[in-house]
Amino acid sequence: MDISRLKIEKLILIGLVPIFFIFYLSNTSGVTTFIVLSLILISGLLFVKRLGSIFPYLQRKKIFFNNLLLMAISVMVLIIFIESFLWIYQSKPETQQKLVMPQEWKRRNVNIPGAFEAYYWHNILHVQNKSGMRRIGPFPSKLDGGFRIMIVGDSLTYGYGVREEETYPKQIEAALKRDFNVEVLNLGVNGMQSEGILKIVRKYTLPLQPDLIIYGVCLNDFLPPHVPDYQNNMAYRFPIPEAIKETFSERTLLGRLVSEAYNNILMKLGLRNDFYADILKDFKNYQTRFARDVKEMNQFVLDRGLPPVVAIVLNQYPELHSKGYQLAMAAEQHLTQAGMTLIPTGEFYNKNDKQPMTVSPWEGHPNAEAHKIFADFVVAHLQNRKELKRYRIMK
Repeated sequence: MDISRLKIEKLILIGLVPIFFIFYLSNTSGVTTFIVLSLILISGLLFVKRLGSIFPYLQRKKIFFNNLLLMAISVMVLIIFIESFLWIYQSKPETQQKLVMPQEWKRRNVNIPGAFEAYYWHNILHVQNKSGMRRIGPFPSKLDGGFRIMIVGDSLTYGYGVREEETYPKQIEAALKRDFNVEVLNLGVNGMQSEGILKIVRKYTLPLQPDLIIYGVCLNDFLPPHVPDYQNNMAYRFPIPEAIKETFSERTLLGRLVSEAYNNILMKLGLRNDFYADILKDFKNYQTRFARDVKEMNQFVLDRGLPPVVAIVLNQYPELHSKGYQLAMAAEQHLTQAGMTLIPTGEFYNKNDKQPMTVSPWEGHPNAEAHKIFADFVVAHLQNRKELKRYRIMK
């Protein structure tokens, strides 16, 4: 086959164009990403079409490639238009923070003197000591003549996603201090389940000498230790390279919306696990372990001469008769059977039915409003306790 040198040089040059844009694609975002992708597709099709000058079979497919090229251009123009519209919509003051997480909200580590770890998340400072609790340095000595409350729990108690003063332990302390000589210690640790919280109670009860222990129960406390949530949330992934998938799902609005819609469809079909499915898949055994842990926790406290543990089940997704509601009611039953003093949450579900109270679309922990509601329930209970009355401040 007689192929001129000029034809080969043109072919190589055209073939290098899509390769160049592929390497450049990972450095783009938004509309630019789809423009570059369009150039890759178009130059790639032109390269294949150019091969027709060498291979007769491809030359016979000239009309097919022309139609394919026209179709690719039309689709990419439509996609670029949609992405442009989404960015314009997102840029309006009234719609900001609805589609894209602001850059300043992303996690960034910082150095804080005395903190074992410190970082900003959603532009809110999170600090923790070596034990993972939200504080710097050791716990203070107990106040003379004061009533000390120790609150244990997981990330909901730690206050992940909200300011420290917005956490329900801090709000409980602020409310009670108006009338009582009281202090509240937050021993919440991210990622804890009931077994880990039991260990915290055993470790800190004697050194900290609390007069009362409160357990903020999260629904995933049913899970055994070291079992991550959403174990099946990556099932049925698109068969495309992770680098390309990441580029579109994280750097373009359209890609993010498509990815979230695809994930929601799979979860509704039961092909991917949500928060509750992870717990319910082995709920019988999980309940047995949870019941054992809370019973041992309360018995440990009683053996130290303290009143029964006060427990409240926390949930930032209140919905009557939902899976979450059923889990909460099951948890309340086990807490009661363990001998703990339960703060029932039926009123919480009735008043806040189907009102999600999360920090943001990118952070599913309870927001400040939810923490305020949790605190109000606990404060209403504590104000009626006999042992607290003698610590009332005389005005």
